[in-house]
Amino acid sequence: EKYIIYGNRCGAKNRYKKIKKVTGTSFTQKKLKKGTYYKYIVVAVNGDKTLAVSKSVHVATRGGKAGNARSITTKAGKNKVSVKKGKSVKLGAKAVAWSRRLKMRNHRGISYESDNKTVATVSGKGVIKGVSEGTCNIYVYAQNGVYKKIKVTVK
Repeated sequence: EKYIIYGNRCGAKNRYKKIKKVTGTSFTQKKLKKGTYYKYIVVAVNGDKTLAVSKSVHVATRGGKAGNARSITTKAGKNKVSVKKGKSVKLGAKAVAWSRRLKMRNHRGISYESDNKTVATVSGKGVIKGVSEGTCNIYVYAQNGVYKKIKVTVK
């Protein structure tokens, strides 16, 4: 039905504040300080019921020495991984900065998520473990929302 956007400048002292309720899937915040990191979460609601909460996103505005991730690199060749049932493999993901000139500050590490935990699970450090035979996808997220999809086949 609608989304509630919470956000603030990054930092432990800066708590999330309600910014706006929107019905569409797009929102642009104006009058932000350049070269500054901001953090956001989005909550999907239907009436008074919360349906889902997004991962936190930490994004730097343009115009300063701070930058964002452009992409993610992993050890997975062609974005595919094969693992045997009961065994594990490490992804080794890293965020690639938008440019060499801009520095990325680490506000939140890379996060991982499996779309089918009955086939394969992934730890917070990027270790994929085969649970049962089949295929699933592992999503690798940088702090600014850039992600990479890895297809996992469990034999």
